[in-house]
Amino acid sequence: MRIWIALMTALLCFPAFADIGGDVALDPDATYLKTLQAQAPGIGANLAFGPVPDAVSCGATVPATRALLVGANQWSGERSADLYGAENDTDLMLKGLVARGVSADHILRLSGATATRAGYEAAANALLASANCGDSVVLHFSGWAFGADMFEPSDNPAGPFAFDAAGNRLSDWGSFGLGVQPASALIAQGPWYVLNQSGPGKADLLSAAALSDFVTRLRNRGADVTAIIDTSSAEDMRLEDRQAQVDPVGLWRSRLNPAGSSVAVPFFWGQTRVG
Repeated sequence: MRIWIALMTALLCFPAFADIGGDVALDPDATYLKTLQAQAPGIGANLAFGPVPDAVSCGATVPATRALLVGANQWSGERSADLYGAENDTDLMLKGLVARGVSADHILRLSGATATRAGYEAAANALLASANCGDSVVLHFSGWAFGADMFEPSDNPAGPFAFDAAGNRLSDWGSFGLGVQPASALIAQGPWYVLNQSGPGKADLLSAAALSDFVTRLRNRGADVTAIIDTSSAEDMRLEDRQAQVDPVGLWRSRLNPAGSSVAVPFFWGQTRVG
């Protein structure tokens, strides 16, 4: 257990990230989170998006179905923990979509070396740039998803995963009732979908908050979004709750723009986490 009693006075008197003499104050939360974030790309960040062209006006084009499919078998550096069905799931989904008339050119499938955090971010940028008003977008994930109790800094090449019972997990750092702590804010962005490992000791992640932000961006281009999350902890991602922050009336249950409609797309402000 962290020695909070000895640090209580200092933590109450100084902000967690106070700048003292040009150096960041030595705060245990800051040190812990800095280490974890370096080992787990995406644990505390939304996807980064570059400039995209303006979406085509509603009713100006024939709506298309587009998809981003990702299967992550090699999620850690521990080969005995590999999955064997995630990539197969994306194959079946791709074949099913094509059999139902979706153009193969409109489907992005990520597996192996492309199913990393960087690979997903690149594919998300491409999908966002191509999506237009009236399009239907399918986001499919197959693999593991974990909560804060599965992550901790580690020098294990397998990655920053809590494979043992040590009390240094992210969930432990957010369990102290001391107000809004940095660890608690980070935990609120999870659970995390675990993509394929990009390098030894890494955990490539996509948080529930980042996924919801991506959905919001797609909807702001007039696209209707369906998320198929074939993972553990799928319900804990609370995508409907997160979307309720930006669209409390319709959520994402009804089409924003029926085919052929010229009605302007409502704009939804993004969010980073559920409070």
